Amino acid sequence: MVVCVTSSRAKGIIRMAADYMNSIAHILERGQFNNSYKFALLRSLAAFGMKPGEGETVIKTEWLAENFVKLFWPLTLRFNIRQATVPDKDPVVMRYIRDEASALDLSPETPLRDFQKKYSDRYLKLVLKVSKNAFGNVIPRFHTLGRGRATPLLYETSNEGIFISTNSRAFLQQNHKAIDLLAIGSWVKFTEKFTSTPRLYEKIQGLNFKRSALKTYKEFFQSVLGENECFYCGGSILPQPHVEHVVPWSFVAEDKVWNLVLSCKDCNSEKSSQTPTNSFITKLVRRNEKILSLDASVIPSRINKDLSEWRSGGLKKHIEVTVSRCRSDGFGTWSNL
Repeated sequence: MVVCVTSSRAKGIIRMAADYMNSIAHILERGQFNNSYKFALLRSLAAFGMKPGEGETVIKTEWLAENFVKLFWPLTLRFNIRQATVPDKDPVVMRYIRDEASALDLSPETPLRDFQKKYSDRYLKLVLKVSKNAFGNVIPRFHTLGRGRATPLLYETSNEGIFISTNSRAFLQQNHKAIDLLAIGSWVKFTEKFTSTPRLYEKIQGLNFKRSALKTYKEFFQSVLGENECFYCGGSILPQPHVEHVVPWSFVAEDKVWNLVLSCKDCNSEKSSQTPTNSFITKLVRRNEKILSLDASVIPSRINKDLSEWRSGGLKKHIEVTVSRCRSDGFGTWSNL
């Protein structure tokens, strides 16, 4: 018989990890959240846990600011997801990002790495502004639970940022993945109060959504449906038709035939990340009814797959609900008049 003896040191490590996990659970369950900063700070601590090293250290606010910009960039530009309990009072980091996008006329699809590379000076200034102005409340109040505090503390405040003890650092390194998942899940739960956007978990997680190649759809619309005019203005789409998302991709985060049309360059550009007026939604519904009436043999397999869940009905209602939710999330309505 083999007898396993757990050393007192090992027991201490296990107990310490449990105490820290309980502290995080108390923060997420009983803490006050006016915006999503605490979740972003917890995810930043998890990211720090991926870094090698040991012993006491200070995480500077500049490093935290870089992480905050990374986390909030797609939520601000690409997906336009509200992040505060009070409308129009999103975290300051989001306002700074919008200011940069407005000043440089950045596309909502602009990745942070492109902004960082092309406008390195502005990126550094952005990080500095976030460093100076984003952490005045969240760092000292992170552990606050009503009148008490969650203990043990994951960090102490420091003049330069936050002070990480040897024990806390070891805990973050050993449990960074679990901490990150807890933070994401709670962030999603918080944000669900303000949005009905599809694929919210993946958007907050920071998943790198890959856009599909749309050649199959373009060929189907032209060769099978005989479409050679812009869906919106009726003008010519030749020689380079655009495959356009009626409900913005930044809301639905997917490429499905029911939401795709051919458009001219000008309409595609002017509409941008908005829904069109209801007359075009009605037109889209009728176009989809036409596709659903076709024999499946003339439809490419990829498009048949898109339609599989709608062949028994419900697509019209799905489109109307999706459009309504998109507009409620502030994406706006575009008219070609």
